[in-house]
Amino acid sequence: MLNRYAIFAALLICISACQSTQSGSSETPTTSSPEISSCVRGEAQPALDSTGLSQYSFTMLDSVNAEERWTLPNGDQWIIRHLGCEYFVIEYELRTQRHATPLSDTTTWTAHALEFTLALAEVDTSPMHLETAAAQLETLVQSGDVLQPNIPLTLVPGEIQEVMQLSELSQDSTGTVTLRLVFAIGPL
Repeated sequence: MLNRYAIFAALLICISACQSTQSGSSETPTTSSPEISSCVRGEAQPALDSTGLSQYSFTMLDSVNAEERWTLPNGDQWIIRHLGCEYFVIEYELRTQRHATPLSDTTTWTAHALEFTLALAEVDTSPMHLETAAAQLETLVQSGDVLQPNIPLTLVPGEIQEVMQLSELSQDSTGTVTLRLVFAIGPL
């Protein structure tokens, strides 16, 4: 069982790394490229109910992948990437300057991840189980445990699983903190 989690975690890391590499590329994938045209999932749909959201955009990156951006009145920015082919993947990335919490304080950042997940769940319409993720994060916070980077939490067990993992917690030179949670649904 542990081996299956290790393989799935490696897959999620690879997907994130591949997406970073693709975004730096000057080539734009097209529907004729085999890796996109053979995808088992269809065109990405917005994860957020944008009704009443200001400073929101949804952009198709190619025939199946997309990116949503939403800047909140407090300056926080959500970037939501729709990725994957055999696996359905959504990355929820928060960029914020509102929290002075040191990155080494993983207990507090686990609590922030819970807070952010609950806020997203209010406007998220994707098939991802954000409420289940929030419940698991709340259990971690209450027990004094922390969300470990690149260690998936199983949200929906079974042959077709849904997992969530913290793929990035970083801070740039301007003080902006990036917290990225990756959700994936797929076979193991």
